[in-house]
Amino acid sequence: MGMDPERTTPERAAKIRAGLAAAEVAQIMGVTQHLVSRIERGELERSEVDTLAAYVQALGGRLKIVADFGDESYVLR
Repeated sequence: MGMDPERTTPERAAKIRAGLAAAEVAQIMGVTQHLVSRIERGELERSEVDTLAAYVQALGGRLKIVADFGDESYVLR
């Protein structure tokens, strides 16, 4: 669908959220629209994910975070 199935940015992943407005996504999640916007811009605290990625890398692996939408999957990290 025009997106690299191997890797995408949070901004691009946000565009596949089933046509929902940020306010609708926020309501479903039970969070503020501001938080949804921060997620879409990749502005969340990453320290725990970065620590986990470093742990996996130390073991010789690579951490992948995947958004799975059934018929399509996108690697976010």
